[in-house]
This record gives sequence, structure tokens and C-alpha cells, in this order.
Amino acid sequence: MNISNQKPVDLSPIYRDVYTKDFDPHGLVKSTIVAPLFTPLVASANVIMSTNGHTITDDEIVQYVFDCCDDAFLAAPQTALKTILAKTLVSFDDKTNLSMRELFAIQSAVKAGLDEPDGNTIYTPSTDVIPVAKKFLAGQTTYDEWFATMAYYTRSETLAFYFSCENTFEDFKAWLTKQHAMMSAVLPQDTNTLVGQFLSLSLKGLTESLKLRNDSNSNNDPSSFARYIVASLMDYTRVVSGAEFGCMPFDVGQLFIPENLVFINVERHAKATAKEIADEWSLIKQAAQMPIKMVSNKKLQRLTAKIRSLNKIKQAAALASRKTTDDAIRAANLRFRKTAPTTADLTRYVRRVISKMETVAKSENSYKSVKMSFQRPNRRDPDDFNKMGKMVSVKYKPDIHLYVDTSGSISERNYQDAIKACIIMAKKLNVNLYFNSFSHIMSQTTHLRVRDKSIEAVYREFQRIPKVSGGTDYEQIWNFIEANPKRKRELSLLITDFEYTAPNHSFKHPINLYYAPCSHMNYDTIKQCAEDFCRSMMANDPKVRKHLLF
Repeated sequence: MNISNQKPVDLSPIYRDVYTKDFDPHGLVKSTIVAPLFTPLVASANVIMSTNGHTITDDEIVQYVFDCCDDAFLAAPQTALKTILAKTLVSFDDKTNLSMRELFAIQSAVKAGLDEPDGNTIYTPSTDVIPVAKKFLAGQTTYDEWFATMAYYTRSETLAFYFSCENTFEDFKAWLTKQHAMMSAVLPQDTNTLVGQFLSLSLKGLTESLKLRNDSNSNNDPSSFARYIVASLMDYTRVVSGAEFGCMPFDVGQLFIPENLVFINVERHAKATAKEIADEWSLIKQAAQMPIKMVSNKKLQRLTAKIRSLNKIKQAAALASRKTTDDAIRAANLRFRKTAPTTADLTRYVRRVISKMETVAKSENSYKSVKMSFQRPNRRDPDDFNKMGKMVSVKYKPDIHLYVDTSGSISERNYQDAIKACIIMAKKLNVNLYFNSFSHIMSQTTHLRVRDKSIEAVYREFQRIPKVSGGTDYEQIWNFIEANPKRKRELSLLITDFEYTAPNHSFKHPINLYYAPCSHMNYDTIKQCAEDFCRSMMANDPKVRKHLLF
């Protein structure tokens, strides 16, 4: 290919569509992309492009552009357009593997010195989008790096416009309100209605998006909203600086006949998490691929509204289904161990529970936490600031409080295994215990000292504590725990035979209360009683099964 008297140029995506006249995408492509390529180096002579003796006309290049935007990838026009652009643009990579639909992104990426995305180069929110958004807001990078980064990350077939922040979007709406006031008399009522709905939008989130067309042949009438809003956005680029607002033509076809329109909040992208950005653009891609039908020209169609609603419905349905299923399983299929838990089993269960509990401000259940930090000098070499020292702090796990069912049906032999398991646990943690016996009444709280004593010595002390007797009432325990913030934070362990049915009224079940079975009793009977107890608790705490340690 030979090109003579051509001055290399940079293409601008900004064009002027006279939206009150018939739509002419051919003319828009010619004036925006093709005409600049025929800028002469010497004004008195014409630009001549030829290949194998054939002169290439501007109409042929326009056709190349339309062919490159076809749904099917056509290799011949892609190669021809790539060759022309490589010879006529200031910034273009003729070795690119990307489609010419992304020619504006390729041009900006070459200017900014960015690699194109491939198997080895992947653009991510955390390493690319967020840092570049911050730099762009601070005026430390160019439009080209910001646009190319977003284009190479999103790979979105949309027309987008960025606003530096929510207030900039509000400024555009204020400007549009004034412009629309002068034009509303000659615009169709449908367009005026949609403009009014557009003015109620906000850009508080990462993006806001609209569905303008079902396909390239719809909503192209003179003064239609789809043409009017894009023309207004293009005009606004001439009013404000590129630091506040600009065009992001991710796709050449969407630039001239956009089906979807996306507004990007740069500030929110700079402050968002990587997951938030990834989720947002994944949603836009899904929405753009959905066959969303325009209900009418009297209602503004937000691009992601339908898919967001569908996702919410799916999540709610899944949650409701899972909750219903889980509750049904818990109610109908309460599984327990086949054999009674041993002292070692109960010790392991209690240790697992307390390891998951959060620390408290103060308790008798203390432990030392050691971490390395440069804030503390190294004891072996205090003059070497490159070595970390140890920081030792004391933290507190919740106290352990035992509630033992000593009703008439339970003897000491039935609860001694559970008591000994708790004593073993307390010995390993080197903490003391709190203890209450209960039946239909409850004893006073006793502080059971465990530190520096043998298990047998502690158990003998426990045996000497007077126990109450009578019927069984768990509700007094629940109320006792809930009445005091300190007790609510304790690990409460209730040892019982489960011969109790929950009351038929609303009550609060303590979140840190767990149940252990008595020993040396018919285990099948305990399992049956525990199942009946769980069923009676379904109305107030359907997850109570998780609190039974067997």
C-alpha cells in the first residue's frame, strides 16, 4: 500500500450528529474516522492512497469500518483497515491482534505505552483500574492511560462516558436542563418524557447505564431520545475539561449507534474494592448480552436494572429455599452420635467452641499473644532496626459457666463425666469455673477454683457444693444469662438429660449457651428427648441443634 502527502493524525471519537435530521451513520463514520485520514501534508495537494495500482477512496474505508463492526469476524477488511491505520495514524500498533472495533483503545494504549491484553498480560481492578483512577483524579496521568486501561480491563461492547465524581454528573444534568428548556418545544413528547426521567438519575455508585436500542435499526428517528442524549453528551465534551468528563468509545460500532450507554464514576472506581469493580462490570457484561426488550419510548430502560432484579430474585429464592429446606431437615432429621460422648469427646467439643469465641475485655480465661513487630527492639540485637522484636500482650477468652441439671431424675453419677470434662478443659486453659445447679429453681453462683489443683481435688470441692432438686426449667437459665451482659459473653454449658419442652411463647435463647448430655443413662432415651427438645425450639431458635455437643 502506498500513501502520499498524508499527515499522520490522532483520531478523536467526538462527533456532531444533527439529531433533528435523518440518521446518517455512514456520514458520521466518514467525518469522524475517515476524513481525518485524508489530512494533506501539503494543503495544495490531495492525499492519495493506493494498493496494487488501485486508488482507495474514502467510501471504501467507510465500508471497511462497517465490515469490521459486523457480528462475524471478517479477516479481509480487518487486515485492510489495520494496514491503512498503521500508515496514517500517529499512534497505532500494526501488530495488534485485537479487532478494529477497538481501534480507539489501541490508539490510546500505544500513546500511553500499555501492552494489549493477552494470555500473558491481564488487566485487573487492583493492579490497574484502581491505581489509574486515583492517578487520573490527581492529574498525574493522561486520558489515554485512563481510557486504555478501562477498555483493556472491561472489554465491553458499549459506549461509555466518564464523570470525575457524582457532582460532575449533577453539573451535566444542570447543563442539560438548560439546553433542553430551549429545545423541548420542538422535541417529541416521548423524548421530553425520557429526558425528564434521565434527569432523575444519580451517579452515586460505580456506574449507571441505559438501554437505548434493541438493535442498530431502532430508535434512529429524528429527535429520538437515543440520538438526542448522545448528541448532548458529545456537545458537553466541548464545554468542560477532560479532567471532569469525557468519552470512552470501547467499541467503534457502539460509538455511532450505541445500544447501551454507560456512565462511569471515576472517584468511586478509585475508592472501590477490586471485588466491587469486578462485580459491577461483570453485571454490565451480562446485561449487555441479555435480549432486553424496550417496553416503550415512554419509559427509560436502565441497562442493568433487569439483571439486578433477576439476581435479587434468584438470591431471595435460593435463600428462602435453603432456609425452608434447612429448617425442614433440622425438624425432621435431627442426627446425633451413635454412641454417647466420652469425657475426651466433650473436652474436644468445648475446646472447639471456645476457640471460635471472640475475646472479651476482662475475664479469668487469659492467655498470652505474641507477635513480631518493628515497634519493639530486638532483645538479642537492640541496635539493629531491621530486626523485629516480640510484643507480648494478654488477651482474654470468655469465662466458662456451668449449669448442671440436678432435678430428681438425675444423680451425681449422671453428670460427673461432663463435670470432669469441663474441669480438664479448665485445667488445660488454667482458668477457674463458675457453677450453678438448677431444677425448677436455681442455686447461687459458685466460683469453682481450678488453678494449681488436681482434677480429683477440684471434683471433691464441687461435690461439697449444695445442689438444688425438684423439676426441670431451662427458661430460668436463659433469662438469667440474658439479664447480664457479662454472662451473655461467657461460654455457658448446660448439662442435662433433655427432659424438657420449650415454652409456647416468644423468648430469647442465649447465643453462647451449649448443651451436653448426661452420662451413664440410656443414650437412646437421651437422643429421643434431645430431638423432642429441638423440635419444641424451632419457633424461637431453629438452629439450636448446633448448640448440642454430641
